[in-house]
Amino acid sequence: MITMALMGKIRAMRMREGKSISEIARLTSLSRNTIKKWLKVPQGAQPKYRRPKVPTKLTPFVEALTQALLSEALRDPDVLVRAMLRHSPSPDPMQKSTLAEAFLKYGRPEGALVWLQGSWAHMGTARRHLNAQALEALGRTGEAARERQKIFEASLGFRDMHAWLDLLPPHEQAAAI
Repeated sequence: MITMALMGKIRAMRMREGKSISEIARLTSLSRNTIKKWLKVPQGAQPKYRRPKVPTKLTPFVEALTQALLSEALRDPDVLVRAMLRHSPSPDPMQKSTLAEAFLKYGRPEGALVWLQGSWAHMGTARRHLNAQALEALGRTGEAARERQKIFEASLGFRDMHAWLDLLPPHEQAAAI
């Protein structure tokens, strides 16, 4: 790669020292054509390298990624939905999870419920957690408590138990344990 310093040395060898292009090529290990090209460039001009446009692994996803970033910037999950559906008309459970999380993140839990319907196969627990979050955000604590109870019964985890008990009225908490 030719730097400004190397360009200066090439110019100095040619202009001050009077060396031939072949001699400069031998000393710098650059081709004669490159040296000729850089001697023609006006002094002080920055060297430019133009890389040809070649497709990358991300090229097919550029539009979807751009729309996802736009969705994030606009805080609008509908933009993300359009981008994802354009790329994948039948979202898999992971994509549904992403969409539900986006609706929850931006305070639109009713939109999340749409993506939490149906079977999620191996991601059933994640679906239950997101469903409980959406129901809580909608103020449907009775349904959210039942969902949290199912999560706790499946995992027997301490956090899951507390998440369930926190949704119950105080007089029902003791009986639930």
